[in-house]
Amino acid sequence: MGLYREGRLWGIDYYDGYKRRRKLVGPSKGEAKKLLAKRRLERAVGRPESCPRVEVLPFDKFAERYMEFVKTNKRGFRNERYRIQQISGFFGNRKLSDLTRWDGEQFKIHMSRSVGSATINRLVGNLKHMGSMAVAWNILPNNRLQV
Repeated sequence: MGLYREGRLWGIDYYDGYKRRRKLVGPSKGEAKKLLAKRRLERAVGRPESCPRVEVLPFDKFAERYMEFVKTNKRGFRNERYRIQQISGFFGNRKLSDLTRWDGEQFKIHMSRSVGSATINRLVGNLKHMGSMAVAWNILPNNRLQV
């Protein structure tokens, strides 16, 4: 974590989880220092203020919302619908904010008993995308469903 200068502009360099972020702030070094201090505080506390949790949905309700998104934005809706139903059947009405990576691993273990590895890969891809969309829709601060 630190400051850097690019031409006449000052920027900050920090880590957001495991991802490195670089952001130009402006011509003022003081503003850059303040923003860097804010990012350090967010990291120490463990929850970024920039992405507050809007609502805590049960997974099955979120899956319905995601299904509407898939219906309008993806070509393979019939296949996706089936996979989303499988994922939703496993996670049920658990709160989306309570899910962790371990839950994703348990899902993979559970599904490996009944389906092949290619199907598991497709299901995990859908699960990851659902987590990414939860972040994009400001439901979760980060994608906890990365497996």
